[in-house]
Amino acid sequence: MKRSVIVGVDDTGDSRNALARAAELARAASLTLVVVHVRHIPVLAEMSSMTIGPARQNLDLIEAEARRKLAGQQTWAFWCRRS
Repeated sequence: MKRSVIVGVDDTGDSRNALARAAELARAASLTLVVVHVRHIPVLAEMSSMTIGPARQNLDLIEAEARRKLAGQQTWAFWCRRS
């Protein structure tokens, strides 16, 4: 089994920094980068048509930004868990 670096992403600056650093480490050591993102929409947001759309859009943006930053990365996988 090939060794890998695993990093979680969310909508925080620390998460974005961790993703960038993990990508650098993986590239330098020829490791697979595994990015994990949990798509969780709070129950109250799901109860209203006015809040569910923006909540989903925000999660879509987080995922899209992570995928964009990984473009050109030698070997990576994006795991998205919907809760």
